[in-house]
Amino acid sequence: MRTARAMIKVRSLAQYRARVEAVAREEGLRVVVDRRILRPRLEKGRWLVDCPNCRAGIAIEPDWPEAGCSDPECCRWFTQIEIPTDRHDIEAVLNRRRARRNKNWRPGETVTQLRDENDRNPDAVRGERAEPEDEVIE
Repeated sequence: MRTARAMIKVRSLAQYRARVEAVAREEGLRVVVDRRILRPRLEKGRWLVDCPNCRAGIAIEPDWPEAGCSDPECCRWFTQIEIPTDRHDIEAVLNRRRARRNKNWRPGETVTQLRDENDRNPDAVRGERAEPEDEVIE
């Protein structure tokens, strides 16, 4: 899956924050710290959250608890990104899908639902299709 590290080319949370702060400085703004809880999604294989202030899509790094909106009119730093506890299972199921456009997950969608989608669309999944009685180990 693609994360903030790859999408905006940052290596650390500090570098990510510095990038958002640089945008704010260029616009004559300051970064506003926002403590609202944000729940990410996977869209086309990219980890994202929506900025609740300006609605921009924000690239996140699931290993980091924070993320920033660098929209020039917003410049917010969110301190509570709520990563799903079954993140690795979600990624494993989606990584079986061939096309990036099919690598989507929304909060509330279960790993079982994702596996069922894979089973209903075997041509879109890498490898052999699992039979209902087979146990899939990912």
